[in-house]
Amino acid sequence: MVQKEVRYPLFVFFCSFYIGYIIATVTGTLAVAILVLATGGFLAFFFRRDPVLLFLAIASLPVGLVVGYLNTHLDLSFGEEYEYVGIAVSDATSGFVMAGKGYFLIDGEWVKTGAHVGITYRRLPTLSTPKKGDVIWTAGRISKNTSYPFYTLRSNSFGSAVEKNALYRLGNRMKAWVVELFDRVGLKDSSLLPVFLGEKAFVDRELVSAYREVGISHLFAVSGFHVGLMYLLLGIVFRGFMLPLRMRLVMMMVFLGLYALTTGPSVSSLRAYLVFFFYCLFAFIDYPQHELNMLGLAALSIALIDPPMLSSVAFQLSFGATAAILIASPLIKSVTKFSFIIEPLLVSVVAQMAVLPVLLVNFERFSLLTIPLTLIAVPVFILPFFVGSIAIIILELINAKTLSMFLGEGLKTLSSLFEDLVRFLTRIGPEISVSRSLALLCSFCLVCSGLVFFFGIAGKHRKT
Repeated sequence: MVQKEVRYPLFVFFCSFYIGYIIATVTGTLAVAILVLATGGFLAFFFRRDPVLLFLAIASLPVGLVVGYLNTHLDLSFGEEYEYVGIAVSDATSGFVMAGKGYFLIDGEWVKTGAHVGITYRRLPTLSTPKKGDVIWTAGRISKNTSYPFYTLRSNSFGSAVEKNALYRLGNRMKAWVVELFDRVGLKDSSLLPVFLGEKAFVDRELVSAYREVGISHLFAVSGFHVGLMYLLLGIVFRGFMLPLRMRLVMMMVFLGLYALTTGPSVSSLRAYLVFFFYCLFAFIDYPQHELNMLGLAALSIALIDPPMLSSVAFQLSFGATAAILIASPLIKSVTKFSFIIEPLLVSVVAQMAVLPVLLVNFERFSLLTIPLTLIAVPVFILPFFVGSIAIIILELINAKTLSMFLGEGLKTLSSLFEDLVRFLTRIGPEISVSRSLALLCSFCLVCSGLVFFFGIAGKHRKT
């Protein structure tokens, strides 16, 4: 029998915590008790030979339950009107903004809540569009939803003001500067901004819908791929200047942080940045850590920063895909024949299988083109878009406007070709819809298969 040595207790701790968190957010009292007992029994069976880790895993379940309940349950009379003040946790789009860390006015007193609230409001020409970090004031009727955001406030009065947080202001200003720069070279409404910053506000709505229908919307959410690519490019530049290792690591943390701030930061970019931040930090102090341990630490950091983020579909997709790739990486790397073709294919398959339960439960549909189109789009379009965006910024900074305009025209042509391809593929009808019951059944089977792989087969190829 293979001796199991857990090298990433923080990942195990977070997963157990997150199970408790999810149970508290989506189930009733009886279901909570049943699921907690079942989960506790499963953890006890797997970690029975490691009392310390068993205690850590079991103890984290109730912690997740408490955090999940406190941050997703509001003691309000649904259907009634309330005043609300909070901080925007997303940029506003199409008359909708997500807010958190707020207060409800209840019986003349401001009561604090950690829950995220989706706010729908009427867009007016005189009303500025809220940005992430802005203070939101609104009044309207509150309603409860079955999924994230668990609460929606339909506003009849709305206002926003710039928040004093320096990091939010810095991020919004950098994003505005990049958008203005892209506008000067004619790329503001192209697919480059969505790829580089995850900014879809300037792209045609039908095109954004087409991205989703063909199953490649994940390519336009700044995540580990984008932050990792930025990490590699910065590493090449810093090594070119022959900087000492520790100086490179510090500069890497700073520049990656600025890039993440420019993207919002979105949940996926924040998660990716934290993983690379901890990687650089542990390398700086020469204390190697398992990649899954750093992923768990990054997820726990997000839970401390803003717990309701854990309920968002964006977090579930980002964390699930990354965890699956890291867990399966020993098997993927064991491929020797045609590895340059098979490895990217396996990475894409593993990531899509990991996020499929989330997609089915939340959207009850999926696209058959996701994997093949991702494999084609990344090297042919997405990578040139990302590198081209950085090149445009550098050329503008050194005042090489002629080269910048020339490169911009080439990227615009490539972007138009990509968009025409996406629109053509939507006419094929690659999306498959399923019933709610079938979505739940398939998701349950996929999750069980994933657990068997993680706790069983994968253990033969790695030390757990």
